[in-house]
Amino acid sequence: MKNTQRFEMVLNTADKNAISLAAELAGTTMANFVRSAAKEKARQMIDQETRLSLNEDDFTKFAKALNGGFKPNKALKRAMEKAGNLEIA
Repeated sequence: MKNTQRFEMVLNTADKNAISLAAELAGTTMANFVRSAAKEKARQMIDQETRLSLNEDDFTKFAKALNGGFKPNKALKRAMEKAGNLEIA
């Protein structure tokens, strides 16, 4: 069984001509050119939308919070006490 899926696209003449020329210059087919360009753009978008960037001051605060001792506030202490009194089946 193939692990591929078909994807179709409708282009206006100018876009198709530009992609065709670019693919020819790259020495590949239009399909491979479009596939490669789409994968590259997808990786960039995923990286951009899933990566967190901090300036130096924010990173220092973040690292300090991660490395520091954890002190639960009153509401969390109450919740933890309540959860400790629950019977779990």
